[in-house]
Formats: sequence, C-alpha cells, structure tokens
Amino acid sequence: MTPWKAENLWQLYIASANYLSRSADERVHTGDDIGSVGTANLAHLRSLAPVAGKKINLFLEGLPQRYLRIHGATDVLAHTEMASQLGDNGVQCNLKQVRHWYELTLITTDRPSLFALVSGALAAWG
Repeated sequence: MTPWKAENLWQLYIASANYLSRSADERVHTGDDIGSVGTANLAHLRSLAPVAGKKINLFLEGLPQRYLRIHGATDVLAHTEMASQLGDNGVQCNLKQVRHWYELTLITTDRPSLFALVSGALAAWG
C-alpha cells in the first residue's frame, strides 16, 4: 500500500471513530479560535451579558469547542454562574426534567476518578 493510501485510510478511520464516539472536536477553547458556530454563540452570549464577558471567557477556557455547539446561550450563562459560585460551595448541581428524561448539570473542580464516582452513584440510583 502506498504511503498516501495508508494516510487516507488512517484519516478515514480517525474521522469515523471520532464521529461515532462523539468526540470529533478534540481541540479546546482558547479564546481566539472557536469556529464560526462558536463565534456566533459567543457573540450572542456577550450581547446578553456584557458584564459577564470575562467570566464567560474564563469559564470556556479549556472546554471543547463543541460545548458552544451543544449548549445555547442561556445554558452557558447558567453554567458560568454556577461555576462562579464554586468558591462558596465545592459542588454546584442542577437537576431538571426535560420531557421523558432528566438533565443533570454538575459543576465542580476536576479530580482523579470524579467521572467514575459520579457515574457509579447515578447507576446505583438506577
């Protein structure tokens, strides 16, 4: 197999694996390069909360770019506010029912095994 065919095959494999695992966007938000959809969402966020612009940028730093594609402006503002309250309480949590399912928003500082612990607790509750 020629090198360019192997490279094309590898690119197809990676693109498919990323699409199927919903992790197609591995780059993180840096404040400068957030893509056209992210730029529109960020501009909309800034228009809704001009004083929260720095807070929003600080909150978004390090998050995947797809975060701005998945969450609307009101969700991002709510998440930003929850994150700003972490100093008062180490965990911010919001549970709401959406149609036939529940949506849990949990914001806390990262630590080893955190996702596994939260997933295990939710699984134990059924």
